Amino acid sequence: MEIFVPPLPEQHRIAAEIEKWFALIDQIEQGKASLQTTIKQTKSKILDLAIHGRLVPQDPSDEPAAELLKRINPKAEIISQNTYFQSETYPDSWVLTTIESINSYKSHSVNPMITPEEEFDLYSVPIFPTQMPEHNKGKEIGSTKQLIQHGDILLCKINPHLNRVWEVSQQDNDTPKIASSEWIVIRSPHVCSSYLRYFFESESFRQLLCSQVSGVGGSLTRAQPAVVKKNYVPLPPLPEQHRIAAKIEELFSALDNIQKALEA
Repeated sequence: MEIFVPPLPEQHRIAAEIEKWFALIDQIEQGKASLQTTIKQTKSKILDLAIHGRLVPQDPSDEPAAELLKRINPKAEIISQNTYFQSETYPDSWVLTTIESINSYKSHSVNPMITPEEEFDLYSVPIFPTQMPEHNKGKEIGSTKQLIQHGDILLCKINPHLNRVWEVSQQDNDTPKIASSEWIVIRSPHVCSSYLRYFFESESFRQLLCSQVSGVGGSLTRAQPAVVKKNYVPLPPLPEQHRIAAKIEELFSALDNIQKALEA
């Protein structure tokens, strides 16, 4: 094999120049990794501020969340923040209640194989990263699924995907929407679904969910729906829920643009 050999002094100059540029590249990569970590931490902090009523200002003209909760469920459990979340504080217009108190979802199973040519939008755990449901015919779906609808929140109950939270979006068709049994379905049509999704994505809820899994180690552990639904959710007035969701989307969009610039 032939090789070009420059004069010895030039070999040293070439090596030194390469080392200089490689060192600069390493610094850039370290800076990118540091910035990516900062972006992740910033998103987590934004969610933390949001679910404690410190991301957007309160509006005294908003109907208190307690009145909203009465309409959602007159028998809903209201928890005193002084007795349960002793280290947490929330605005006076908010209430703490259980997930099951605001969840109106009743399990409704469907067997797509019965209608083999009918098309379905399937929300499965493996397809979650695409944020788009699979579009399949009944004959291509091999097991019974849950019937869901626009606005439902899906919480993954199996490891290692407990951090997956999916807000069922409105599709430009009337195709039935179904979900695999690995999802816990939360339906609350009188609550801002985006606010609920962001609450379930918050670090405090993630940690709580992970602490409640049961089973035999690793991927066999899972969250139990009956336990999850007993957990608490802070509920702001409805207009504030929408303001919180809009502000999070605005801030996350700006951070995502920074992320895209790093990857370009």
